[in-house]
Amino acid sequence: TKSAFLKISIGKPAIVPDGKKVFVEFFDYNCPHCREMNDVMKKLVSEDKDVKVIYKLWPMFGKDSLYAARAAMAAKNQGKFVRTE
Repeated sequence: TKSAFLKISIGKPAIVPDGKKVFVEFFDYNCPHCREMNDVMKKLVSEDKDVKVIYKLWPMFGKDSLYAARAAMAAKNQGKFVRTE
């Protein structure tokens, strides 16, 4: 099965397997609440196969957040992005 937690994007949304229910999550790598929501989103996807998650980077905690978002996108564009839990 495809994972709902593999793709991210700044410009274009990352869309995971087809679903009738759509959640859009704007996140920042430096946001503690965003990290907490990761478990919530995993649970939703595992419990309801009609759920689709769209992740959008939203670096809102300053320069470090912007750097992290850009680094993630650079890695993704080079095929080297690895999601860590």
